[in-house]
This record gives sequence, C-alpha cells and structure tokens, in this order.
Amino acid sequence: MTPLNRPTCKNHRYESVHNTETMLDIRTLTGYTILFPNQPSLITKLAEWISYESRCCPFLNISLLVNGKADNIRVELTGNEIVKDFIKEAFSLA
Repeated sequence: MTPLNRPTCKNHRYESVHNTETMLDIRTLTGYTILFPNQPSLITKLAEWISYESRCCPFLNISLLVNGKADNIRVELTGNEIVKDFIKEAFSLA
C-alpha cells in the first residue's frame, strides 16, 4: 500500500482470464463478483490467476466458487472501501 493507504499493483494478470468468456461483473456490498462459464479448462486458468494474484496483492480477498451443476464459476474479489476502488480501477469493472 502507498503512504496514502491506497493499494497498488502493476503486475496483475487479469487479462489472462478476463476476455469474451466473461459473462458478467457484479458490484456487491464488499467488492465484485465475476461470473465465468463453467468450463474445466477455465477453472484451471482461474486457479492459476488467483494463486499469482494473492501473492502479488495480499490486500485482496479472492474466492473461487465452483459447483459442477451450476452454469457459472464465481470469482469474488473483496476488501474494504479503498480496496473496492482499487478493484474497480485495476480490473476495469463497472
């Protein structure tokens, strides 16, 4: 975090998973939920991205929710108000 307590990260690799396969970005009370199609190959990509991102940006809370019967894979990015602003900007979310 910077002296102003604003988190910074220049190494995130969100582009590796955020493409035309992304179905929906949803703002929640605590951050954002991103829905992806439930595809086995995408689960692996998301897990790799989360592993990297959690080391790069430890201030982010990241959850991966997968249910074999669901149509979507859910990735939840959460944090405090400052982190929520970072998520919106860094990941180009609505």
